[in-house]
Amino acid sequence: VGTGMLSAICLEAGCASVTGLDTNETMCHLADLHLGKLRSRGGGSFQVVHCPGGKAPAWFAGRRFDMLVSEILGTLTTSESMLKYLTKYARAHLDVFVDEATGERRVY
Repeated sequence: VGTGMLSAICLEAGCASVTGLDTNETMCHLADLHLGKLRSRGGGSFQVVHCPGGKAPAWFAGRRFDMLVSEILGTLTTSESMLKYLTKYARAHLDVFVDEATGERRVY
């Protein structure tokens, strides 16, 4: 979640609900602070989740999402094998949609 910039963009673009995750507790507090300012403007709801050691809390298991937005998809993906972690979490938490025209199952 970092400072909440991507979450703020999603909320301002009309997302009804945004969940941000970060391993850094300070970044979670900053994101909470920044995103809280959007609340007064009537944006969607948000939740910031601290994931120490890269592990989400037990209550997070089984949560489903429509979309994954990440700023680490750049150089970290290739230099630190982040793709395997993103793939793992995408499979566990992203909803699958069926293309009505082709019947193909997709994760967006």
